[in-house]
Amino acid sequence: MQEIILLDEIKNGMKNKHTIMSTGEKRYRQICMKDKTAYIRAEGLNKGYWQKSHFHKYVKEIYIVQKGGILLAQYIDGKVHINKVNEDETFIVFPNTPHNVYMYPNTITHTVKYGDGEEYDWEAFEKLDDMIKEKNVDIEYFNKKYSTE
Repeated sequence: MQEIILLDEIKNGMKNKHTIMSTGEKRYRQICMKDKTAYIRAEGLNKGYWQKSHFHKYVKEIYIVQKGGILLAQYIDGKVHINKVNEDETFIVFPNTPHNVYMYPNTITHTVKYGDGEEYDWEAFEKLDDMIKEKNVDIEYFNKKYSTE
């Protein structure tokens, strides 16, 4: 086995981008600049929070919940659909589906973005943020509804 050095990564279109989001969430990304596919590890905070609602025109996303849990909000046919996704579960979000994720405290997720993306493929969808606020989503309701106890 031969290790790939940084210059070869760059030459082959790979880029690492690690950021702390406005929520304080840490994201560790590896992006293929050739087709905009990516891997992202997200590390949540010691409190719960919503990310930002968005959609992708071309790429699909597979989410894996390694630790903790999330709420997946999706805007489908003019309505908000919310499901809880627990530790060791996965789900796929398809192109042109506005979505948002509520990260429970100390959650860790992995996201794989794949498909035929030729450009930066992330579009804000504030309408879903507004609908979530209007509904005043009761996190405790989901805790009870999906409790494993």
